[in-house]
Amino acid sequence: MLTLNSLILAAATSLAAMSANATEGIPDLSKIVKVSLLKGWQLENGDHIGALRVTLASGWKTYWRLSGDSGLPPVFDWSNSVNLDHVSYLWPRPEILEANGITILGYRHELVLPILFHPASPGQAISARAELELGICRDVCVPVQVNLEQELDQEPGADRLLIDLALAERPIEAADLGMPEPECTIIATDQGYRLSARLHLPASVTQREMVVFEPAEPDIWVTAGTTRRQGETLLAETTLTKFFSGPFTINPNHLRLTVLGDDRAIAITGCKVN
Repeated sequence: MLTLNSLILAAATSLAAMSANATEGIPDLSKIVKVSLLKGWQLENGDHIGALRVTLASGWKTYWRLSGDSGLPPVFDWSNSVNLDHVSYLWPRPEILEANGITILGYRHELVLPILFHPASPGQAISARAELELGICRDVCVPVQVNLEQELDQEPGADRLLIDLALAERPIEAADLGMPEPECTIIATDQGYRLSARLHLPASVTQREMVVFEPAEPDIWVTAGTTRRQGETLLAETTLTKFFSGPFTINPNHLRLTVLGDDRAIAITGCKVN
């Protein structure tokens, strides 16, 4: 079920400054975006797997869990669900997209985001209810607020193929590739930290590669940073700043790095500090 509660054009969350045609009026979202929860199926351990499906009109994009230089990643509130303890998101590999001179991480045309639903009482039915905020962009960026509700299925149905295809697009775990642990350098600055990493990784089929850093600590702003290749080594650097003033620490063992490219994505947890 999809209910559009509100639709606001917000320059603050725009991927770029509003173009002149934005003044012509708010887009008709019914012609641009469709959002639903796929029912999925129950797993042997009692969890359920379902998915968020976002279908977009031609030319429109939506965001990964980190948006890149600018944007509004999806934000969920599952608190009104029935028999739901928590959820886990199984993100498929995003594209590296260029728009108005800046880089964003996201999806064109469609996003199918597999979600693991962990029940409060295993074996009982789950009624998944979410308040979702997500951003969609073309020439302008539009934040959309959506209410979703779905009774999850026990057995696989017609949506299984869509979910399986999205699961196949998840990043490969570095451990499965036998990839060595990255080497990191963390240097304190006036605003936070400068973080650099050396990843021993054979060259990609394509030339474009990006390393995304995600600290486990909350309220940390991570810049897009830089990535460059030096033979069989990928060198990446970023800066970390706390949203609110005050000292903070970074645990390198919990640091998540994702190598994104046009032909692959690799997920890495933890790095060795030099």
